[in-house]
Amino acid sequence: MSTIVYSFLTMMLNMNNLEDRVNEAFRESGVSVVEVAAACGISVQAVYKWLSGKSAKIDAVHLFVLERLTHYDAQWLCTGKGHKWKDPKAVAVYEAMRSMPEYKKDALVQASIAFTEPTEQRVNSR
Repeated sequence: MSTIVYSFLTMMLNMNNLEDRVNEAFRESGVSVVEVAAACGISVQAVYKWLSGKSAKIDAVHLFVLERLTHYDAQWLCTGKGHKWKDPKAVAVYEAMRSMPEYKKDALVQASIAFTEPTEQRVNSR
């Protein structure tokens, strides 16, 4: 199994607490603490408490703001259950990948990486 696929699957299995899920949403979406704090109408310190695990819960209203800013599902952020993404295409890819043999998962990851390269790199590498 490739390192990328192994890391992806390990990450998927280890999202068992609110702190980890919120950190993933911030990391993967690129949203900033300042942006979230402003959108929620709370202090930056309150958002840092979410990220550090010092806050045991997040108000539902704030979860829906996080959902809007990160495209991570509010239910998944809160409970770890259901699909993590609000984007139906991302959910479809994840569902398809779950049932694929390892060699197809590796090919999908490689294709995804290729598609995210800037066009000039793909053209110049041929």
